[in-house]
Amino acid sequence: LTAAAADAEGDKDRWEQLKIAVIDIRSSSASAGYDQLSAVANSLEWLLGEAPPGDARIAKVVKLHIEAISRLIEDGAPRLGSPKVQELLGSLGRASDYITRGC
Repeated sequence: LTAAAADAEGDKDRWEQLKIAVIDIRSSSASAGYDQLSAVANSLEWLLGEAPPGDARIAKVVKLHIEAISRLIEDGAPRLGSPKVQELLGSLGRASDYITRGC
């Protein structure tokens, strides 16, 4: 996904393909009962919907989301309501807001 985000810069078709891949990850993880992974993918889906397609910073925030998913898997996928997951989602939200809203 990180490479796809970098490749999608300025290419509308690739941008749409990236968004479709993220939607698939979100829905698949939710169907499998991994709500915390689905929440991270949902955050990434929101980012891709709000950010301008040509923004080079997107690849970095996509990488943060992928690292978050990896950490959740390594940690045994803690519950969505756990403080650790909530802190992680908050951090991803702040990074996404910075890119999309400049705050």
